[in-house]
Amino acid sequence: MVELIAGMQEGKAIACSLLHFLNPDEARRMGQPPALIAQSKTIPSLATLRDSAHQFSHLLFPKDNGIWRQPEVQQAIRYTNLWPWARKSFMSEDMSDKLRSAHKNTADRAAVSYFINNLSHRSDAENTLYVLVTHDGPLISDFVKFITGVEKSEIRVKGEGRKKQIFWNSVDKEQYEERGLAIPDKLAHSAILTGKELVEFIHREQVRIQKHCHTTHELTQAMERLTDAVDLLELKVKKDIQAHGLTEGGTFAKRIRDTAAHSKHIGESR
Repeated sequence: MVELIAGMQEGKAIACSLLHFLNPDEARRMGQPPALIAQSKTIPSLATLRDSAHQFSHLLFPKDNGIWRQPEVQQAIRYTNLWPWARKSFMSEDMSDKLRSAHKNTADRAAVSYFINNLSHRSDAENTLYVLVTHDGPLISDFVKFITGVEKSEIRVKGEGRKKQIFWNSVDKEQYEERGLAIPDKLAHSAILTGKELVEFIHREQVRIQKHCHTTHELTQAMERLTDAVDLLELKVKKDIQAHGLTEGGTFAKRIRDTAAHSKHIGESR
């Protein structure tokens, strides 16, 4: 609990500082900043804000969702131990889903937009591989939704405990317009990988290189360094997959396959 309280105070300090200098109207909604911010002409360092986080304890995040959608606040949360969303319930006693609803943050929007609006319209799109490595379940869902044009929704069945009924529907044109996305016609070759998939991909590439490339001293050294790096990554992956909730939804490849099957059914039923 002490760790969570410290993260909350750091989040307030960093958010207040960023908002004060970049979005003062939103900053005023949190309350009067301490002298550390009010009397400074520049944004204090991250280390200074963390050390002084207790000075921001009187500030409040407004109860409406609006402030959570500000990129400054999203960035502030990324700098604390409140990230990722597993700790969102500690951010608000009244609306524990605030961070979840604000998840479509600036970085995620930019990744989806770049792929659909920019990369896929390049003349060399078909010869370009776009790879995003992430354990971020909601971001993977975002890609699947806007790439396939099909979204999945779940509704709890009344009187049957935790049982849910699943529906697959076409994504409304308005959702693309709201996000500033073009409805995709053809897409660049892409892959969104979890850490586990990246490890498997590198292992396959190592085998392919050993089979088809002439062995040199430099290549052997490079392969040894790569093996060490992958072994280290593999240890991290085992923890991350559990922490980021990908065990239920599956990997990007699995989600694409599942969605594509339902997409065909939706098309036939129109």
